Amino acid sequence: MQRDFLNIVRIFMRKKILVTGMHGQLGREIAEIAPSFGSFDFTFLDRLLLDLSNMEAIKNYFETNQFDVIINAAAYTAVDKAEEDVNLYKIF
Repeated sequence: MQRDFLNIVRIFMRKKILVTGMHGQLGREIAEIAPSFGSFDFTFLDRLLLDLSNMEAIKNYFETNQFDVIINAAAYTAVDKAEEDVNLYKIF
């Protein structure tokens, strides 16, 4: 009886998953396969929705949003610019 109840609870529990970097290669791939995983509730963010270089923005976002899993697929890929702007790439 208890096992049946736990199975029913698992069916109705949707794990909330945050994916950052939604426009990058990995983020796009995850978004493509996400509909196949109906038991998960995916949220996809880009830097306009959550600036990962701004600690205050991160703190504010997570004060009002909670997730079971976070996949950080965000990346700073402008290699030439990273070499010029050392302070920016150190944030990541």
